Amino acid sequence: MDLNYAHRKLIQENMKSIFYVNTYRPNLDVSKSYSSDWTSSDEENDRIMSSLKWNINDIFTLRSSLLYEKSDRKLIATQSIYTRPDGLYNAYNFKYPTQGQESENYSGNMYLDSKFEIFDVNHLLTVGYSENYQKYLMGSYAINSYLVGKTLDEIKNSSLPNAIAPNGLKVPDNKTQYKNVLIGDDIVFDDQWSALVGFNYATVIQTSYSSGVQSSKYDESALTPTLSLMYKPFEDLTTYVTYIESLEAGSVVGDSYSNSGEILDPLVSKQYEVGAKYSINESILLTSALFRIEKANQYSDLATPKPKYVQDGEQIHQGMELTATGKVTDNLTIFGGGT
Repeated sequence: MDLNYAHRKLIQENMKSIFYVNTYRPNLDVSKSYSSDWTSSDEENDRIMSSLKWNINDIFTLRSSLLYEKSDRKLIATQSIYTRPDGLYNAYNFKYPTQGQESENYSGNMYLDSKFEIFDVNHLLTVGYSENYQKYLMGSYAINSYLVGKTLDEIKNSSLPNAIAPNGLKVPDNKTQYKNVLIGDDIVFDDQWSALVGFNYATVIQTSYSSGVQSSKYDESALTPTLSLMYKPFEDLTTYVTYIESLEAGSVVGDSYSNSGEILDPLVSKQYEVGAKYSINESILLTSALFRIEKANQYSDLATPKPKYVQDGEQIHQGMELTATGKVTDNLTIFGGGT
């Protein structure tokens, strides 16, 4: 059993811009900041973690972990930038109350592993339960100004709203809870063939608030599989094919949209992957993969003066990933790759 505590303080100034891309995709220099100099935040974070591993006997092992995390954040001011088909941009400048935002996160899990053999096939069977609960509180009021049809330079040089954002109590903004009941079997047939088969019954409970009053809520569940087959033609090369489904919470629509506070439907994403891992020697590992991810599409429409954040259609991410890992010394490892 172990127990760990961590404290972090993070001050950000001239924060990176958040771009919302609609029908027009701009060519941006990702090394530059397009936001105004007054965008800033001040955050403190405390985290307590504990884990337990108990080897009950030669067959059974019990694993468990707990986490509590709290963050206090003073988000001074931010910008949200929206693309337009004509190459110009719209933007929201936000100024927040000084009482800031607060988030709390609780999570825990417990798994029982069992090792056994049936007809010369080795199994590592895992059954367990995990839960995560997060709540987010913020000041009930923020000041904003809306810029229409501006260049990026004009947005960067724009002014912080002059009005004072009134202080008040922190009120709930959203709460999210994940519950997972899973069973999985890591199966080894022989020196070349192995498989991973698992199922997760996932539940997402999400609640949204408007000025501290509950405005919407959903409680959705889905059974999601994980299937993977691995083949080693020789010792240093492993090939695999994988299919994974997962349940994700839908977005809670932010203040910059006309449907602020709405909770979008939960998403079931599907991932397909074929890949290989090759160890040239003890120090160099090469990996490659072809992947495809399918999930519901969420985006900001082009409505004016205030856009709406909607869920419609499907987004597909597919491509190839190549990575290389090299151990230069016992204390230095270099990692690189591309997608």
